[in-house]
Amino acid sequence: MTPASVWRSLFIPTEHKWDSNQRRYVDIVLFFTLLSLFTGIYSLYKWFNAEQTILINTSIILIIAQISAGLIIRYLHAPTLALNTGFAAMTLHAFTLVYQGGGILTSTQNFWIPVTIIAIFLTGSQTLALIWSGLITAAAIFLLACELNGAAMPTMTLDNSAYLAEAWSGLLIPFIVIVIAQAFAANQRQRAITQAEHAMTHSEKVANEAKQAELVLADILQRATNNASQLTSMAGSLENQSQQLHIQVNDLNLNCESQSSAAEQMSRQLEQMTGEVEQSESFVAELKNRSEIINQQAQQSAKSLAATTEAIHKILESNQQIMSVASLITSVADQTNLLALNAAIEAARAGEHGRGFAVVAEQVRELSAKSNTSAIEIRSLLDKSAVEVHHGQQVIEKSSEEVTEIITKVAEMLSDIKQLSDNMRHQVQSVQELNNASNMVAKGVESTSEVSACVANQGEQLSQQVDTITHLADDLNTAVNLKNQPHCN
Repeated sequence: MTPASVWRSLFIPTEHKWDSNQRRYVDIVLFFTLLSLFTGIYSLYKWFNAEQTILINTSIILIIAQISAGLIIRYLHAPTLALNTGFAAMTLHAFTLVYQGGGILTSTQNFWIPVTIIAIFLTGSQTLALIWSGLITAAAIFLLACELNGAAMPTMTLDNSAYLAEAWSGLLIPFIVIVIAQAFAANQRQRAITQAEHAMTHSEKVANEAKQAELVLADILQRATNNASQLTSMAGSLENQSQQLHIQVNDLNLNCESQSSAAEQMSRQLEQMTGEVEQSESFVAELKNRSEIINQQAQQSAKSLAATTEAIHKILESNQQIMSVASLITSVADQTNLLALNAAIEAARAGEHGRGFAVVAEQVRELSAKSNTSAIEIRSLLDKSAVEVHHGQQVIEKSSEEVTEIITKVAEMLSDIKQLSDNMRHQVQSVQELNNASNMVAKGVESTSEVSACVANQGEQLSQQVDTITHLADDLNTAVNLKNQPHCN
């Protein structure tokens, strides 16, 4: 690593916006400050040993000024200010050397004045170099005029060896500085020439590539012309399709609105039908319950009729038994009457002794007659009762048959009601499924409407894209025409 690279790394800012020319200018300024720093260090060492206070101070000023110039570049990004700071200290030190050496006519350090002028021309701009050259020349003329007019000049007291060293250093050091500066300038110039040659080569290469690119561009423009025509035709076709799509979307929106209205109406009708069917189902269920109750009551009535029929049979049996008893009573009454008649006959035969027995026999005979009469009446009543009972039995049997037929019909009707209830339940389920289907249709219509809106939006975007394609085709045709005009001329 060289001192120049170290010095440069210390004072080049990490972030800057300099281009390549400005970067080269900063490198030159930093190289000048490094040379000035070395000069100041050498002067400080030399004049410290010679005990020359003024030159020691100017050497220190030179060193501080070069470090300050580097800091100005790093933190202020102002290379021109840094250059002026360094040159001011360098000029001050050079004129102090000449003045302390006895003046321009006597001093061995006169070469530092042209060295500063050469250095400013090598580093600064032409305007800045002219300004500094004018100032240095004016200062040198003033110092020479003062010396020619007999002004007193300081004289350094040096021994012979120190004087020889001062004479040789005053000659060689400026030449060394000039040689180094010229070598650096030549290096910079050679680098610039090399970069220029590379740039020229690159420019020629770019020019050749540009020519080839121009040929390719001509071919591309020809193709672009054809593509522009096709693009224009395609844009027209897309525009027609976009218009047709817009019309179809409008029709779809109208159909969706009609379907939505129909779906809403059908949904309302299905809701009303569902309510009516549910009411019918409730009525059928109530009718079923009532029919079951009637069936139970009819069955109970049938049981009662059966019990009544059985009771009538028992009454008939009792009536037969009573008639048998009445027949027995009649038979007993007839026998008793016969016996009473026989007893009266026997009592008549007995005369007076049988008169009381005859009275008793007469009374027995009367009782027998009454019993016979009562028995006959009872049989007559029993016969009438038997007739009525038989008639009641026939009525009850007929009623039982009718009740049985009613029960059969009620059972059939109950079966029909059950079947109707099942049918109504299936109808309710069907209506509910139809209602769900209607809701799904409504949702489908809403989804279709949303899709229609999305398609309409995409249609608008397609229309905008068609407009964009049309503008691009027009711009491409314009660009192709502008490109082809110079070739036509």
